[in-house]
Amino acid sequence: MVFSFTWHPPVYQAPRRIDLNKTTAVWPYHRKKLLVMNNIDDDKKNLRRRMMALRKDMAAGHANPPANIATLLAGQFSNSFWRGKKISFYLPIGSELSPNSLLTMLQNLGATICLPAVVAPATPLVFRAYNPGDKLQPEPFSTMAPMADKPEITPDIMFVPLLAFDEKKFRLGYGGGFYDRTIAKLLSAVSAAAPLITIGLAWDGQKIDNVPVGEFDKPLDCILTERKFYS
Repeated sequence: MVFSFTWHPPVYQAPRRIDLNKTTAVWPYHRKKLLVMNNIDDDKKNLRRRMMALRKDMAAGHANPPANIATLLAGQFSNSFWRGKKISFYLPIGSELSPNSLLTMLQNLGATICLPAVVAPATPLVFRAYNPGDKLQPEPFSTMAPMADKPEITPDIMFVPLLAFDEKKFRLGYGGGFYDRTIAKLLSAVSAAAPLITIGLAWDGQKIDNVPVGEFDKPLDCILTERKFYS
């Protein structure tokens, strides 16, 4: 049997153009989503620089902690509310609004106080028991934390530092994600009967129109400033 064969030159086909902005494109991540995420990250970085300088100016013109901040908080809750609560604070760095007067007041009302400690990069914080005057150990980012042999505590209420906040109580942090991961972890473990309460502490001038919000950003429950309690 004889086969006949006729050769034809190959027909050139232009490469298929894939529109990366279409959500139907077959890629691990959609280009559109990546662009949005990158824009939010850039917005946050730029805003952090501006708010860090602005907060420094605010703190320079105020007593820290503000004299009335404990009174503002006391007006929102009864004294008995704090009794037996496990409350995390932070030791202020630089121009952060100091929670020291709140710590003293709530400890006197029967609360158990703890402070955060960094155990590893990109992981949730742990909290260790703290009394004023306790020995502290140095932590990353120029912070201090209770010694590693102090008992670990899971807080019911967290006082959180921040660089900026908005009316919806979204918080701009420092970019490490420690508090975001920690709050997410604690929220997944708490029950409806004993919900976690998160309270941001800031100068009132740190309030902006809109904090850039990413996919995993969650608002705080309240914000306390030297002028107002936002709830």
